[in-house]
Amino acid sequence: YADYEVGSKAHDWRTEPYQKKISTKPMIILDILKLKYNVLMVDVDIYFFANPLPHMDMNNKELLIQRNRNKGPKSEINSGFLYVRSTKNALELYSLIVETIHKGTLSDQDILNEYLKQSNITVDRLNFIKFCNGLSHFVKLSGAFHPQSADAKNCIIAHYNFMIGYQQKVYRMKVSGHWQ
Repeated sequence: YADYEVGSKAHDWRTEPYQKKISTKPMIILDILKLKYNVLMVDVDIYFFANPLPHMDMNNKELLIQRNRNKGPKSEINSGFLYVRSTKNALELYSLIVETIHKGTLSDQDILNEYLKQSNITVDRLNFIKFCNGLSHFVKLSGAFHPQSADAKNCIIAHYNFMIGYQQKVYRMKVSGHWQ
């Protein structure tokens, strides 16, 4: 996986180096699932307020995943924070994703959202308030994480997505007190 020249530095969303980097994520997940291990995959732009594992029911679903938007039980997902169990359905799903990701310019997240519509894998779209993302907690709150807001007090992780560029993410993390 480390053969890609792009692995050692940050790249902007949807650029060619970014796409190369992102395409390795499902390959890594698939290889681990084949070894019969479960996988917790976390993007580097996520801040932890608490250990998320006690807040996740990892025994009843095959895929537990962060929501990108809060639109009910079939919400679009975000592949930046997920837990996947090594099951037949998970292996089939990630095999399809790996096969597809090298055919075009879609991200793992785009492909995962499409394939979930037709997969038999059982999915838990994690609580949008506890597993918050950049749209709900940064864009809608004028750019900074507000630790006194009602939602923030319940937040377990904060994903610094919905902003493009490494410097923008670092700036928002610093403003929010999440950069050390």
